Amino acid sequence: MDRGEGRRRNDDRRARVVRPPKLQNSWLRSALKILGCIRDLIIFLAPASITRKIYKEYTFAFVTHPRDFDDIARHFPFAKFLPIWFLDFWLKHQWPVIGARITNLPLRGKGVQKGWLIFCPLTARQMIRNRALASRKVAKAVRFAEKLNARIVGLGAFTSIVTRDGLDLVGKVKTGITTGNALSAATAIQNAVKATQLTGRQLSELEIAIVGAAGNVGSGCARIMNGNVRKLTLIDINKKALDRLQSELANERVVASTDITNISDADIVIVVTNTPGAIVRGHHLKRGAIAIDCAQPKNVSEQVPAERPDVIVIESAVLRLPYLRCDFDLGIGAREALGCMAETIVLDAVHWHRNFSIGSLTNSHVRQILAAARLIGADLSYFRHSKGLVSEGSLNLAKNVLNG
Repeated sequence: MDRGEGRRRNDDRRARVVRPPKLQNSWLRSALKILGCIRDLIIFLAPASITRKIYKEYTFAFVTHPRDFDDIARHFPFAKFLPIWFLDFWLKHQWPVIGARITNLPLRGKGVQKGWLIFCPLTARQMIRNRALASRKVAKAVRFAEKLNARIVGLGAFTSIVTRDGLDLVGKVKTGITTGNALSAATAIQNAVKATQLTGRQLSELEIAIVGAAGNVGSGCARIMNGNVRKLTLIDINKKALDRLQSELANERVVASTDITNISDADIVIVVTNTPGAIVRGHHLKRGAIAIDCAQPKNVSEQVPAERPDVIVIESAVLRLPYLRCDFDLGIGAREALGCMAETIVLDAVHWHRNFSIGSLTNSHVRQILAAARLIGADLSYFRHSKGLVSEGSLNLAKNVLNG
């Protein structure tokens, strides 16, 4: 027997040894998740007076939802064997479930913060197709969080969109609500400023485009940018809301359009729409442009970093919290949180358990949350996109492109 054949047999033997435990672990995880669902149903049906005593150390919750059916399969491994029609039916009738526990140690606070990651069981597309159902599901998820003793609840991804930025929950729930929009807008602006500085530019000299400008985060970014840049282009398909925003800003350097191709001259493009998928592609962007993607799911095509090395793509609304721990893989780094989740943690850390950043976003909201975030040591995360971290070489390439 030659050495090559021996290596192949050894590889086959290792494969036979490794595969069964993986399968067993998958089914074990599925069984544990089913038991967790049963526990969550008991919590959902039990009197709040009892559950709050059991979970009295937990003071905040972050409600989000699966982006698509692949996310369901990652949480419930058995789901990958189920047909799409069954998954669709199942999620429409599923109660809220606990996704993970979250802990944080505020730098200047006392004790350890404890909270919950809670899943509202509808995908992004299901929410868009049936907003009335989605709004009811989010309300149930928030009331579930109340039973787990949450005093402030953050709305992640489309959960804020389908509840009109939390306004639909006012009077229906007792806990404080926050959308995360203030910190998401602040992070987008900070990333824009930092990226321009690293590429040798000043924000005041640049043309900025905001895609999804009529939305809450987009309009918040527009208000902050207004008067601080050379030209501001507002893009949104909601023409009435777009016209209202343009009139509010009252600046001749602000232009509005419903045509996304009008971002082609922008030095920085901030993308934050309600669309569950990619709408900005490589051909939309000028050479040396910086695209800041604030949306969940992402609005900038994952192919842009590979197709356009002269362009910098930054997945925004990610912050670092030095002592954060979440027992669920959110697709970001350790000690990192999405902006909407970070806003919930920050507010709980400073004992703000009232409504915050629901409805229209104001500059005052942004200033308040930035001050509170600095107080507990929150900071911008490393630049990253679909291919990984943004390298220094990429920044230098963009700088060289701009300098001719």
